[in-house]
Amino acid sequence: INTEEEVIEKKEEDLLFYNEYGGFSLDGKEYKFCTNFENKLPTSWSNVIANKMFGVLVTENMYDVIWNKNSRLNRLTAWSNDSVQNIPSQIIYVRDLKNDKVWTLNSGILPNRNYYYVTYGFGYSKYKNVNDGILQETDIFVPNDRNMTINKIRFKNTTSDEKKLKVLVYLKTVLGEDESKTDGSVYIEKNKNIVFMKNLIGVEEFRKIAYISSNLKIKNFTKNKKVFFGNGNLQNPDCLFGEVLDNKNGIGNCIGLEFEIDIEPYGEKYFNIIIGQENSIADIEKESSILDNIKEIDLSLDDVNKKWSNITNILNIKTPDESLNILLNGWIIYQTIVCRLWAKT
Repeated sequence: INTEEEVIEKKEEDLLFYNEYGGFSLDGKEYKFCTNFENKLPTSWSNVIANKMFGVLVTENMYDVIWNKNSRLNRLTAWSNDSVQNIPSQIIYVRDLKNDKVWTLNSGILPNRNYYYVTYGFGYSKYKNVNDGILQETDIFVPNDRNMTINKIRFKNTTSDEKKLKVLVYLKTVLGEDESKTDGSVYIEKNKNIVFMKNLIGVEEFRKIAYISSNLKIKNFTKNKKVFFGNGNLQNPDCLFGEVLDNKNGIGNCIGLEFEIDIEPYGEKYFNIIIGQENSIADIEKESSILDNIKEIDLSLDDVNKKWSNITNILNIKTPDESLNILLNGWIIYQTIVCRLWAKT
């Protein structure tokens, strides 16, 4: 990392079938690529991550859609289905309170000239970028047997200055088939450090309680899109510099959360977010306890890796065509099970 110029140089690693954007790792088990303001992908590249009930579709711009049980009828967040604009359903804004520099962890909202390194694997996606002297590493995955997705973010301060950050998390919610059908019927409530969401008139089968929570204290929240954006837009919401969020319900299918993060010189801080859906508040409080222990989150990701290693290593095929070997010995197996049989998306 060159903290003086704040650039992570693009490295042509030992990648198989490199295509100027990225390629497969040498063992074929991961796909690695990078993008930035000047080097955009020709179209959105996605990775579907799911267990038998719960799943997400991510792109180089992070979350595209999150669902539980049914990827069409019970979307927790919106699906833009736009491979050009690729507007994500979750955006994480960061503002340095000392120098007022603003950026997003998403590569396509406020992209900088530093490269966003993206890794797609079996059951996970990883993102890495440096901005304002802060290294940001994000892991997104769905645990094997939980109705949630985990967003594990590591902020590493690479400078000798203390960092004081304002972090905003924007979530475009649905809780149904389409946001136009659920607009005005989604109710939210904050209790302790969890924001609960429920569609009051949704299909009975899916009328469960969705939620978002974090290991860090939620300082303020809102459901009012006008309060969050004001006269601004996705690239520059007013609440980045304006008044605090109003801690109320409101119009519009969205949730905005506000956090503050202090990082000592050369220190690091973990910022974990979970989004899920359960039958009751008691179930949610039980499931969200995973946030209390970073080791439990890491073990959960390890379990995902072990599961897919066991599945994809049952059969090993070797042909003279290395590209065929990569597909047959992992990716076709993974995509058939996850995309078609489980996610159906």
